[in-house]
Amino acid sequence: MFYYLAYKKLKDITLAQKPYRGTHNRFPVGSRTQSNKYFLTEEINGESIARVVYGERRQYSYISKEMHDHLKGKLNVNVIERGSPEDPTFYRIDTVPNELGIVHEDNTFEFTAHHLNQGENNILSKWSEGYLNTSIRHGGVVFSGFEKFHPIWQGARFNTETSSSQPHTPYQVFGLRVKRKEAKDFFKSYEKFFTIARTMSLAMEWNNFRHTATEVINEHITGFDWKNMHSWFDPKRQEDFISAAKGLQDTAPLDAYILYLCGYNYNVLNRINTGKNYYGWEKDSTMQSLYLGFHRRVTQEIYKSTPELFKDVEYEAGKKYPANNWGIKVIVDGQQVKQY
Repeated sequence: MFYYLAYKKLKDITLAQKPYRGTHNRFPVGSRTQSNKYFLTEEINGESIARVVYGERRQYSYISKEMHDHLKGKLNVNVIERGSPEDPTFYRIDTVPNELGIVHEDNTFEFTAHHLNQGENNILSKWSEGYLNTSIRHGGVVFSGFEKFHPIWQGARFNTETSSSQPHTPYQVFGLRVKRKEAKDFFKSYEKFFTIARTMSLAMEWNNFRHTATEVINEHITGFDWKNMHSWFDPKRQEDFISAAKGLQDTAPLDAYILYLCGYNYNVLNRINTGKNYYGWEKDSTMQSLYLGFHRRVTQEIYKSTPELFKDVEYEAGKKYPANNWGIKVIVDGQQVKQY
């Protein structure tokens, strides 16, 4: 799978080239001028390995307040304080090699990376005979190529030979599939709410809707401060709006709709407050688009909070599995692992 990181290829590099100046075990992967791409030769428990590194990353380590005060201001030491003044947390920041994985003597590549973002995915794709990319609907980072498709997690181990790209450690992959009949029966209790909210909201013009929303929020969200309202996501504000909306679904569907909409879409709340039309908002803030966005989001949240509406479907390991909006589970040795 990672043909260009085969153990023999890296071994040949150590025989043909000298290590980088000032080191005894650091060798280039590819061009010697690209010194941010290299591997380190080591021996662990009698096994020779190569640690593949791509650049550097910042490592945050929790420290006490006393240690923070002691290190603050010292040369070449970076410490920060996070959190509120009442409950702060303290960290030391160190620059460390950004290790991607380990090449073993048995010609396997083991993922040990702290993270896999676009840069890491791109460089690993160049060193493989396939592609790595992040696909949320496939659970996270996946590898695809030569009719192979694998989820990637920390500890995943693959043979570097393209003729044997099955994982070194077997895994199972499951997706959630909606139970259609159970879901249809479950959502019958929401039909009245959705119907009334849609009918009433689509009958309103934006300015009328804006004034109505202001009255609804003032009535149901105690002490809401319009003047000091920030326009970015606030989890506490969302919780207040959604909680109030749930209590009004049966008695005041339009009020509940407005609170759901403003709770989940803080851009709408900001526009209600300012009355301004920013570029592109006219199209995104039509009454129909607002309702469709609300319906989609509320439906997704209902599904997420009702696991009994789903069943597990196992996909064949190594074969491409369909995109899944509800979640992918990867099981290794009976335990669920998290994809990058």
